[in-house]
Amino acid sequence: MMNKRFALLLKGILLLVVLVDAGGPLVSPISDPDLFWHLKNGEWIWENHALPDRFLFVSAPPSAPEVMQRFTMTSYWLTEVLFHRAHAAGGMGAIVGLRFLLFALLLLALFLGKEGDDFIFLGLLAFAGIILREFPAERLQYVSFVFFGFLLILLGGIRSATSPASLMIRGTAVPLLMVVWANCHGGYVVGLGVMAVWLLAESLKQLHPRFEPLPPASYRLLLVSGVAGFLVSLLNPNTYHVFEVALLPAWHTNTVTEYRSTIEIFQFYAAPWILAYWALLGLAVAGLALSWRRPDLTSIALVAITGYFSFTRIRYIPFFVVVAVLVACRQFSAPRLVARARIAFAAAGFAVGLLFLREAAAMYRDSSQCAEANGFQLPVAAAGFIRSEGLQGNMFNLYAWGGYLLWRLAPAEVLLDGRNSDRDLYEGYMLVMRGEGGSVHGLPFWKQYFLTRNIHYTITSFFDGLSGEIHGLMDDLLADPSWMPVFTSPNSVVFAENVPGNRDVILRNALPKEQFYPVLLDYLSGIIAGNTDFVQAYVARGDILLRLGDRAGALRSFEDALRIAPRQPVALARVASLRELAASSSPDR
Repeated sequence: MMNKRFALLLKGILLLVVLVDAGGPLVSPISDPDLFWHLKNGEWIWENHALPDRFLFVSAPPSAPEVMQRFTMTSYWLTEVLFHRAHAAGGMGAIVGLRFLLFALLLLALFLGKEGDDFIFLGLLAFAGIILREFPAERLQYVSFVFFGFLLILLGGIRSATSPASLMIRGTAVPLLMVVWANCHGGYVVGLGVMAVWLLAESLKQLHPRFEPLPPASYRLLLVSGVAGFLVSLLNPNTYHVFEVALLPAWHTNTVTEYRSTIEIFQFYAAPWILAYWALLGLAVAGLALSWRRPDLTSIALVAITGYFSFTRIRYIPFFVVVAVLVACRQFSAPRLVARARIAFAAAGFAVGLLFLREAAAMYRDSSQCAEANGFQLPVAAAGFIRSEGLQGNMFNLYAWGGYLLWRLAPAEVLLDGRNSDRDLYEGYMLVMRGEGGSVHGLPFWKQYFLTRNIHYTITSFFDGLSGEIHGLMDDLLADPSWMPVFTSPNSVVFAENVPGNRDVILRNALPKEQFYPVLLDYLSGIIAGNTDFVQAYVARGDILLRLGDRAGALRSFEDALRIAPRQPVALARVASLRELAASSSPDR
């Protein structure tokens, strides 16, 4: 038997490792671009004492269905007002405070829902902390993760209630939680789905004593509270219409990184946290498999459903993490497993915590900037340039940055942002970014696109954040004599068209076009020196070297990318093409 004091000390150390690892993003600069359009929306709601029914702050109103626009602009209203008021009172420092609060509430939900050995729980929590830090706590979807955790506690608590009073409290709390959640974030539909699965599983348990069904009184209360939770969740601005937009069209899910599978993300980024997720997935499945003689239908259903959705779309990973930690802890704490499992899980928790401690330390080094927008991931400097120089006309902006830009540059309007649900608008945007589309009415597609929308300046990154490819738009703008690069930085570039309102800006700031790619190459060298595992930077460097005629250097850069992420699709294709080109031009052929 382990000495109680020594055991308590080990638990304290393991919990400290977990908190240090998971806490890094809480003291990092604000990175989520969607936070900013939510702040703007909350400000509008507060000032107008009403809910908007269409997209605001955009120069090209989308032709998306009205129900979709209304859902996007109203389904977060309560959280948006909370975040706006917090920001109005304390600036970004208050947003950081909300980060800590939401993270603490999620941890509280996990601790309250724990059933089993402390060492097993803390070992699982170490994996969970590494995974959860990839999901910024300032993002409004974090509210849904918290509500989800407490919903599982309430539903599970109906089984463990020890008196009629405690049973009634838990049953009553379910619909109260759902009505609040339904006005805070559209993710409450996940809660409805979980309740439906829970009720179905518990109903199936009633068919045979082997499944350990709920007592009749508890089962009846579960049914009543579940149905009540579903009904009161309709008391939100979108009522039943939420189900019309709950399933996004396939084209939209293909445009957003968080709707990609864990396999795709690992191919593109070689992200170690994906390995932690896969390990947690394996542990949850193994725990259920080891208890096959006494299967818990509810746990099996929850792990299967949240596991599938999280594996195929990383957006849903935090929901699975909550389920996996609670289920795996309970399963591995079975009497016949707990003695060995607690040693293995504690050791694994220490190992994974120490393995990721270096990344956490890097985040803590930036803690002095935690109440500022992340200048590497967001166009902070470029937005400041546009504001100070007063560029005229409508903007063409990077899709992912739209939320930040509409907040920062108002009353200027963005072309599109994370709220977009207009397929034609987005597909046209993608053709422009890739430098594709052919010609329209005798003009290149991008130029006709700009002409139609009165676009006279652009603010984008110069390479794609997922693939690493240099945007084709860069080549198109450089080839057009009426457009000039007027601002460059390691993460963003601004081009301006030579129209009367922008002429003075161009005269003051234009960069000679022949220097454009060499300047970007210098930026990439600095980025790589500061982050040697940044796969996309190597791909972008290779693409620029190709444009500058250095095939040998480009091949080395693409090969460097493959050493980090051996299945990176763009690097694989570029290396194959360059090697084939080299072979075909060899004197021996």
